[in-house]
Amino acid sequence: MAESEHWLSYFRANRGRPSPRVDPAVASLDPRLHAVLAPSLGRFWLGESGEGRVAKQAAESSDPALDDAMRESIALYVREEGRHAREIADVLSAMHEPLPGRHWSESLFRRGRRLLGLRTKMMTIAAAEVVGAVYYEMLSEGVPAMRELAAVIAREEREHLGFQGAYFERVCVCGRPEARTLRVGMVLAGFAVIAACAVATFLVSHGGIVRELGVTRGEIAKRCAREAWTVVARVTLHRAGAMSGHASQVRSRAPRSLRVSPKHPVASARDGARLGDPRGGATCG
Repeated sequence: MAESEHWLSYFRANRGRPSPRVDPAVASLDPRLHAVLAPSLGRFWLGESGEGRVAKQAAESSDPALDDAMRESIALYVREEGRHAREIADVLSAMHEPLPGRHWSESLFRRGRRLLGLRTKMMTIAAAEVVGAVYYEMLSEGVPAMRELAAVIAREEREHLGFQGAYFERVCVCGRPEARTLRVGMVLAGFAVIAACAVATFLVSHGGIVRELGVTRGEIAKRCAREAWTVVARVTLHRAGAMSGHASQVRSRAPRSLRVSPKHPVASARDGARLGDPRGGATCG
């Protein structure tokens, strides 16, 4: 079975994941924490709810890196982001906070996505997932009232990065073989620039919650770099047979708090994808 079909199986299975109960304690947080957490969650709500056009564009795209399973996976991926938005909205409601209108950081990424092609849009979303995985992990560790929900979203954000890595591996593999090195270089350079911008934007627009939780900028940058490795590794190790040990490599390089649990269904789905593809990497078609 092709890896794209394994990802589709994951997304189909995960769409029935129940939302964790919102802890009533979010309504009685320390006033200082409440003051910085509410606007921060609002900005992430804006980002999580703004990616619907990507699914439509993928469905209509002739990108050779997409097969039918990848197209449906992208649609389900976007729906998962929509579920995250609804779950954050529930938290804000429990905090007695309204949903926000616009914020410059979200508007910047939204406009960037609309101006660019599908591959660069996917890359922009992947960069946001890097920040999102670190952000929700930070909340799960530092805000007890959000521990369960934030941990679930953080785990799914990491799985989205795994899917993005699989997509961009296909981008590098599909197409003229003589241009493969150029495609790898362009993907790596583009992702590095966009991810760096995403991290910098996060540190500026969410500095209040970062400081309140006592997390340093250096720690945020370090965690983001480790999350970004999920995508970078797939692109740099795309050659036939090179991906056979990728899952263990990524998990061993991530800090313990950021590792994917082997009990999580996607861990087995990824392993199955590699076992199912005798070449150990992406295929086209």
